[in-house]
Amino acid sequence: MLTDPWFQEMMSLLIYFDSGAKSLLAFTLLVWLHGAEQNKADRAVNRAQYLGERDALTGALNREQIIENIPLAIETAQKHKQELAIFLIDIKHFKYVNDTYGFKVGDLVLGEVANRLTASLMLPLVVGRLSGDSFLFAIEINNNNQQEKAALHIHELIARTLQIEGHEVNLKATVGYCIAPTDGLNAEVLLHNANLALYQAECNNAPSTKYVTGMQAHGKHLIEAEKAIKHGFNNHEFILYYQPQLNLLTNRIEGVEALVRWQHPEKGLLSPFAFLDDIDALGLNSELDNYVLDLACKTHDSWYQQFKRRVTIAVNMSAIEFQDAKIISKIQTLLFKYDIPSVNLELEITENALITDISAAMDTIVVLQNMGIKVSIDDFGTGYSSLAYLRELPIDKIKIDQSFIKDFASNDSDLIIVKSMIKLSHGLGKRVLAEGVETSEQLQLLRKLGCDAVQGYFIDRPLAEEKFTSYLSRK
Repeated sequence: MLTDPWFQEMMSLLIYFDSGAKSLLAFTLLVWLHGAEQNKADRAVNRAQYLGERDALTGALNREQIIENIPLAIETAQKHKQELAIFLIDIKHFKYVNDTYGFKVGDLVLGEVANRLTASLMLPLVVGRLSGDSFLFAIEINNNNQQEKAALHIHELIARTLQIEGHEVNLKATVGYCIAPTDGLNAEVLLHNANLALYQAECNNAPSTKYVTGMQAHGKHLIEAEKAIKHGFNNHEFILYYQPQLNLLTNRIEGVEALVRWQHPEKGLLSPFAFLDDIDALGLNSELDNYVLDLACKTHDSWYQQFKRRVTIAVNMSAIEFQDAKIISKIQTLLFKYDIPSVNLELEITENALITDISAAMDTIVVLQNMGIKVSIDDFGTGYSSLAYLRELPIDKIKIDQSFIKDFASNDSDLIIVKSMIKLSHGLGKRVLAEGVETSEQLQLLRKLGCDAVQGYFIDRPLAEEKFTSYLSRK
């Protein structure tokens, strides 16, 4: 049967059919692969186009597209007989989010911020991420009242608690804004003006600031000031003066307060009032604090090598530096570098520095105390005093501001306040130092009230290092 002619023909047909089926299958597979490759290529092109227009992290417009879309948004607003308000938004202290929760959570937070801005009921015409934690939000407006409401709305959007990866994240923002066409029609000009307003808001610690003509001049001044200040750091033009602090019990100098001055090459010796505002506006507080701390420790070592005497040096700290998580390691490094006993270093912080983040301040103070470093509150009575946190803070000393000492010998109200401050501080186990003592009458009255120490012109003015050493040369 297998040799019959019809069977042989059937086998030949099956061979042709098998060959045809394989060819058809191969062709179909080739077409499918080509289609898959085409789809892959299309997706790659679409993704490239998307990334060319969108910020890869948040999905909002990127900087290039923001610049392209602002003129279109201005045209749209003008068609509706409206103006375009351009808001620049900077997330405050976003670095702490990354440091605390990690970069993954930080990225998700930025994405959620972009989503909230995009979904705003104010129907923004442009939402984008310029860089880092900086966003742009542009809407149509028709009066000043709307501008202020929009700024408040942005703060409310940012401030709503975020639930990210099991963490509760709370944010705050600083906002600077300008108006088109009043403040310009060119996208770059508008971004520049809004950024000047944002910078002004950050300098003044204001939630929101609107651009006004003249901010450019201030910006130019700061550019020149930054260059001069950094040159001063590099060339050691900033020097320290030392004001003696008298212990009223032993009648001996118990320490000094280090006060920074700028030996300017052209303007001569400058007091802090001439440059601290610029340093604050430029965000150079940390650099100044580190500079002063290092110089104070270096000077202490020099005094010990020359006179074999230890003097406690009090150094002022800014709020930003005091809340820096690295402050502990910085101080440990300096103490080791100059071989200084920790009890001979005192840090002075203002009430306002504490109140910005009381829990962080308390944690830092506890660690410093355990290291043996003294901590005092400077200018007490001029900030946002709270008996509750004053009771809890493990500080060593309270410095009564000179504004209360100036007339307290002849003013009953000031006398009662100073007397109460001393009694309160002693009741909480804190030492008290009065600032601004300028007369014998003030000194004797403070001694009578039980004040522990004083400083002021009656004891001595702030002295250059070479003049202060006269105290150290005495037996």
